[in-house]
Amino acid sequence: MTTDGHPPAIATPIAIERFENIPSTSDLAKKRAEDGAPSWTAIVASSQSAGRGQHQRHWVSPPGNLYCSVILRPETSPAESAELSFVSALAASDVLSELLPESDVRLKWPNDVLISGKKIAGLLLEAGPAEPNGLVPWIVIGLGLNISSYPEDIEYPVTSIHAERKGSYPSPATLLSEYLDALSLRLAEWREAGFSAIRTAWLIRAYGLGDTATVHHADGDIRGIFIDIDENGGFILEMEEGKRRTITGGAIYFDSGPGSGDQTHTSIGR
Repeated sequence: MTTDGHPPAIATPIAIERFENIPSTSDLAKKRAEDGAPSWTAIVASSQSAGRGQHQRHWVSPPGNLYCSVILRPETSPAESAELSFVSALAASDVLSELLPESDVRLKWPNDVLISGKKIAGLLLEAGPAEPNGLVPWIVIGLGLNISSYPEDIEYPVTSIHAERKGSYPSPATLLSEYLDALSLRLAEWREAGFSAIRTAWLIRAYGLGDTATVHHADGDIRGIFIDIDENGGFILEMEEGKRRTITGGAIYFDSGPGSGDQTHTSIGR
């Protein structure tokens, strides 16, 4: 830990709690965070009985895949903390790009990782309510990564490392170590260069950039071309007559690929 309380870029001290089966790694991580667990505490399970994604959707969690949640204490505002959704998704894509160099690794706004249009990983960012000083006391970053299997009865295309890679594939423990290293490096980049650097790297791997998308929004469906994300990570659509709209929540479906029921902007402090 550095003198200002922020994690170093590499060789970060990590306390890992491992379980065979628990309801949810993120739920336990939030409890640990509320009880004062330090930054870089990780909760890992071989399987989950009540794993979840966005909007409390059930995340199928059989043995053989990676299910982990990491506690961070970044000492940032809620708005800044929300940027970590993109940081953590980038870190997961870094690991998969290294492992599957011939595959098309993409990031679907704001926190899914796809291989050739099929979902292989999802992230869930949750945080404690802002304190009187306006800063978030802790953040939990949950990751579900399909390694040996993926759910078959699901509304959008999914895949796993086993399905994409010929021959042997890494264990959950190996991938956990690689993910934590990648997350540490991306966090250091975020701290040193700001969200603009993360935004640039994210856009290079963005899924659906330039494609027509429909957003199922509380105000009704919004349709346009996905052209960018803004300086806060908002999803920018260009609509008729060149009008632009920034979306911060809603389910996104692309004409050129799979829809996703899990695609919503990360909520902080709820």
